[in-house]
Formats: sequence, structure tokens, C-alpha cells
Amino acid sequence: MYQRSLIVFFLLLAFSTPSAAAQKDVEHSYQEARRHYYALFGSAQKMKDRKQWFRVISIFNVIAKNRPKSKRGADAQYTIGLLYENLYYRSKLIKDKKEAISNFRRLSADYPKSSLVDDAKRHIGDIRFRDSEYKKAEKAYRSVSKRAALKKSKIRPARTGARKSGAGVFARLKEVRRYSQSGYTRMILYLSKRTAYRVIRLKNPDRVFIDLLGSKPAPSLGKVLKYKSGMVRSARLGVSSGNVTRVVFDLAANARHSVIALKNPFRIIIDFDSRRKTAKVRKPAPRKKTDPHKFVANLDYSHIKTIVIDP
Repeated sequence: MYQRSLIVFFLLLAFSTPSAAAQKDVEHSYQEARRHYYALFGSAQKMKDRKQWFRVISIFNVIAKNRPKSKRGADAQYTIGLLYENLYYRSKLIKDKKEAISNFRRLSADYPKSSLVDDAKRHIGDIRFRDSEYKKAEKAYRSVSKRAALKKSKIRPARTGARKSGAGVFARLKEVRRYSQSGYTRMILYLSKRTAYRVIRLKNPDRVFIDLLGSKPAPSLGKVLKYKSGMVRSARLGVSSGNVTRVVFDLAANARHSVIALKNPFRIIIDFDSRRKTAKVRKPAPRKKTDPHKFVANLDYSHIKTIVIDP
């Protein structure tokens, strides 16, 4: 009886754990899939052809479905979500959006312990946020925060004292500061806590606006801040029904803009610069291979930039 149980155990172990040869085969397949991935995003012509997208998706699908227990199964599933997400940003087809969200959710369901689960949830939030589905976006982002809080609670001792219901639900836009000199203006938004935001630039008239998810401006700020000089003529504040604070910067002249978020305290810095930079002639640097999971971060085909910062 003991010998029979031992045999059954080793048979189960053999079938449940991929062999070294099988793992090597999966790794080879995954690297080959990555090669096709880079080839797709490296060719503007290929990205115009839906068949090319589905060709690469099918390659990763083989890995995700045939080797779900391998260490590359989660990587493949995540990359499928990325492909559909970027395809949706190009095609604007709802079916591509649904596939992106569905595949990111499948990653969470099939690989709950994967380090990519939080990234998948963030991407779902990004998709929702871009489409102005604010409540759904906030739900996705908060699910990441809950996971992070759960991880911390396992490490840190529990705090005593009950937290007031609804306390600190919204991020408060506390202050708008401005620094300006010839051809350059810096605007700084100070918030009570971290939140997701997106940046959009529009023309005729030239303006840049920032949407702050799950936030409200301090009443003391007012609705319009006017400036007599600098690259920004005014800053207009408003709140949508989805609890999104929009700050619109009306520009006095054409200027490049850049955005960065810093913490302690959390603030968003927007620089407007019309000064010309002297171009330096440099030899083209050799292209470096990048992890496909990070590569897509630069593939934002519209004028919208979405950034998520977690606690």
C-alpha cells in the first residue's frame, strides 16, 4: 500500500511539475514570442495591420494555454493584455477594449500570486480612465491599493483605534503654486495624498489640462486663477460628476510641456518652456533590447498620458 501511494505521488509530481527540458522549451518559445513582439512595435507598417497584431497575440496564447503552470505562463498572459490594450488605443474598437480587460482579469484569476497582478489591475484602471469611466477606474486602482495594504498588514502590526468612516476618501487639491521667468513657467499642484492623473493637450486655443481622479479642490482655491505674465494666462478648476478634478492651463504662447509627480508631499509639477534648445549632433546610440512589459509604457499613441501612483 505504501509503495503504491509513493508511486502515485511521484506520478502526480512528474505531471504537475514541468521537466527541465520542458521549461527550457517554454523559455525558448517565450523568447521567440518576444522577438515577434519587438518586430511588431518596431514597424509602423505592421502596426497598421490588425492581422499582424493577432499573429503575435496567437503566439503568446500558445504559451499561456499550453504551459499555464510554467513561470512564463503569467508573462505571456500579461503580454496578451498589453497587446490588446495598445491595439484598442489605435483601433478604438470596443471589442479590442473588452479583450484587453478580459485578458488582464484572466491573469489575476489564473495567477493570483504573480507580481504582475497589480500591473494588470493598473492597466485596467488606465483603460477605464482614458475612456472617462471614472468610477470603474477608481475601483481598479483601489483594488491595487487594497492588495498593497494587505501585504503591509502581514508585515506591520495592526494599528489600534477605529478609522472614521469615509475619512480621507478623496485627495484634496490644496494649493496651486506658480514660478515664472522669461520663456518658462512652472505650475505645481499640491495634493493631500497620491492619486491617478492624466494629462491632455488641446489646440485652438492652446491649453493643457490635468484630470485628478477621486479628488476635490479646496474651496479656498476658487474656480479661476489669473496671471499677468508667464507662459500660463490662467488656471481653471472644475469637478465632474465622477469626482474628477480638472485643472485647465490656458497658455499665453506655444510652449513644450513636461509633467512629473513627486512625493513627501505629493505634488504634480508641470513645466511650460518656450525657450529654444540648440540641437547637438550626436551619433545614433545602438538600440537596447527592453523588457516587453516596460516597452509598452512608451507606446501612447494619443495625446493622453495616464500616470498611476500607489500608496
